[in-house]
Amino acid sequence: MKKNILIFLFVAICNLYSFSQTYVILPKEGKSIIPDNVELKTDKILQYTVQGNSREIAITDIETVFKDGIEISVQEFIKILEVEKEKKKLQTVNDESSKEAETSPASKPVQRVIPNESQTSESSLDYSVFSELDLQMTLSLGSYTWAEAKQVCENLTRGGFSDWYLPSRFEFEMILKQNPDFKTKLTKFWHWTSSEKDNKEAYNISSNGWVTGEKKSNNGPDCMCVRKIR
Repeated sequence: MKKNILIFLFVAICNLYSFSQTYVILPKEGKSIIPDNVELKTDKILQYTVQGNSREIAITDIETVFKDGIEISVQEFIKILEVEKEKKKLQTVNDESSKEAETSPASKPVQRVIPNESQTSESSLDYSVFSELDLQMTLSLGSYTWAEAKQVCENLTRGGFSDWYLPSRFEFEMILKQNPDFKTKLTKFWHWTSSEKDNKEAYNISSNGWVTGEKKSNNGPDCMCVRKIR
């Protein structure tokens, strides 16, 4: 109880000074850790800094975590760090592309050729283009279990392409965020992502952007596939 009160007071002070995000890590042994920043080093090790000093801790040595004063599971904490890591990778790629464009000689822009219905024999070429993520996405392909949804995407041939896959939680979240009108095209509320919550559940995303875990054996969520525009 005393430890929780101290954590609450610390987080309140951080919020008062508008710190962006506060984590308190409670290891199974030893003192609580209040890192300046933290990230995944490997799938088993976290790397964090405290007052400029870099340190590491095994994920298995963590008892629980508080995020902005709210207790979360270690699994949820790792998923948050995975999403943050993906965002950093995407930002790095975007920054490098911008620098390359600034330093490269002026040239004619490369235009991606996106097949339309007149260029394919398929009668229901119903996907949309999301240029900011360089993705194309199908509309509803039906309701399946998680494993079946992944298989449907892997076996899909559409628009002359066969490199479709089930989008990750991060990709689906970004699609909804960058294309707010897209949800009007969705015929179902919940949709599978390829991101796993644990051995029994995978993440679902609603048309409103809500995220929740769903049993992989449930065949209610919808299947929608994406492919990267080359």
